[in-house]
Amino acid sequence: MMRVTPETFQHLLGLIDGHPIFTTHSNNQQTPVETQLSVLLYRAGRYGNGASVADVARVAGISEGAVLLFSRRVMTAILSLQGRAMRKVTEEEKRVEMDWVEERTGCPSFRNGWLTVDGTIVVLAYKPSLNGSAYFTRKMNYGLNVQVINLFSNLRIVDYVTGFTGSAHDSSVFEHAGVVKYADWFFGPNEFIWADSAY
Repeated sequence: MMRVTPETFQHLLGLIDGHPIFTTHSNNQQTPVETQLSVLLYRAGRYGNGASVADVARVAGISEGAVLLFSRRVMTAILSLQGRAMRKVTEEEKRVEMDWVEERTGCPSFRNGWLTVDGTIVVLAYKPSLNGSAYFTRKMNYGLNVQVINLFSNLRIVDYVTGFTGSAHDSSVFEHAGVVKYADWFFGPNEFIWADSAY
C-alpha cells in the first residue's frame, strides 16, 4: 500500500527518525514517525480521486489536518537528507560508469558519456487555480516538470530540477540543472551527458 518494499521503508525510517521536526515540547506525544511516514508514502502513491486528503484520512483513520501535518513533517525530514544523498561523484565512481557505458555499448567513444538526463511529469489531480493553463502538459493533463540526472549502472540521482510547470519544455528546465550551471564541477574534458532529442 505504500509502494516501497519493507526494507526500503525501514531504511528510510531509520534515516529520518531522529529529525528534530518529530520532537515535541508539549505534554502531547506526536504520532510515531513510522505512522507519519506511512501516511505520506500512501498519499504519494495515489493518483486522481484516491490521492485526495479526505480519502487518505479515511483510510488512515486520522483527520485531514493530520494528513497534511504528517506530510509536511516527513517531507521536511526527507528533504534534509539531500546533503547526504546528493554528492559529487568520485573519480572511481565515474570510472565505473564509463566502463559500464563502454561495456554495454561496445563503443569506446561513448564511454565519456557517463550521465543521463530525462524529464518526467508529476501529474496533478486537479488544474491549479492560479495560472492553471501553465500546468497543462502535451500529454493532456496537469502536472509539474521534473528533470532527473542519474548514473547508468545503479540509477543513483546526482542532480535534479523541480519547480517548473508541466508546460515548460524539458530543455528549458534542464538549463537550471547543476550539471549545466556548474558543468566544470561534474565533467572533465570531453565528457558529456546522454539525453533524448527533447534536449
